[in-house]
Amino acid sequence: MKPKRAARPAAGLVLAVLPLACVPPALGAPAAPGENYTLRQALTAWDMLAKVDVLCPDGDGDRQARRLDELEAVATQRLKLSAKAMLEKLAEEVPPVLMTAEQAVRVVANAGGCKTEALAQWRGRAAFVADTSRQVLAGEARADRQWPRDAALERPLRITVSGQRGDPMHGSGVSLRVENRAARPVRFALLGPQTFVGLCTRLSISGVPVEQGYAPREWLTLPGRGDATVSLVRDPSCLRPPPGRVNVGGVVAVDAGGGARYWRFLVRGVGAAPAGLKP
Repeated sequence: MKPKRAARPAAGLVLAVLPLACVPPALGAPAAPGENYTLRQALTAWDMLAKVDVLCPDGDGDRQARRLDELEAVATQRLKLSAKAMLEKLAEEVPPVLMTAEQAVRVVANAGGCKTEALAQWRGRAAFVADTSRQVLAGEARADRQWPRDAALERPLRITVSGQRGDPMHGSGVSLRVENRAARPVRFALLGPQTFVGLCTRLSISGVPVEQGYAPREWLTLPGRGDATVSLVRDPSCLRPPPGRVNVGGVVAVDAGGGARYWRFLVRGVGAAPAGLKP
C-alpha cells in the first residue's frame, strides 16, 4: 500500500508567515529526493509574483528571473533537484496548485489596482516567503548560531548582537551592529512584527526604519564599508525573561539596487552585554 501524500496548501495559503523559531533543525543537510515543502513554497510564492508582474510591471523585468535562477542554483547544488523542472510539474497538476491567471487578476482588483499600498504589501509578503525559503534551502538561515561566537547574519549585511542590557534610562533589550562589508551602498529596514528578543515581539526599535508589514517605505542607507547601530528595547508589557540567555532574531529587508530582498537573522543564547558597552 502506498503511503498517503500529505495535503498540499492552497496557493493563497502559502503566504502564511512562518515563525522564525520554527526553522528545521537540519538546515545544512541535503533534503531527501522527491517532495520538498520548502522548495514548493518558494516556487509557489515566486509564481505568484511572476503572474502579478505580468499585470503590473514594476520597472525591473528581470527581478523574478533572477529569483528563479537563484532557486535553481540552490536546488541543484543542495537538493539535487531542478527547481525549474519542479515548477513545470506543479503547473501541470490538476486541480491547480499554483495561482491561476484569473486569480492574479482578482488579486490586483482586490488590492485596488497596480499602484496601491495594498498590492505593494501583497508583493512584499510573497517576496518575503520566496526569499526566506531560498535562504533556508541554501543553509543560510541556520538555527544553531550561538552568541557571541556567531553573527546573526553574515550576508548581504553582517548583523551581530552586542548582548542584553537593562537600565532605567534605556530599558531592557539588545543592540545590533549592522555592517555593509561591500564597496557599494545598500539600504535596509527591519520588519517589526518579525523581530524578537526572547519571547517579546513588542519592541521599541531605533536606529533604522521599521516596517510593520512587508513593503518598506522608508530605508536607512549604509555607505560602502559603513555600519549602523540598532537598538531593540522590550515593551514593559512583555513578560520579564528569566535570568539567563535569550534568542534574538528577525527579518531584514535589503535593497542593493535591484529591489527589496528579505533575509532572516537569528542568534541563540544571548547573554549580558560586556560591562561599559554603550547602547
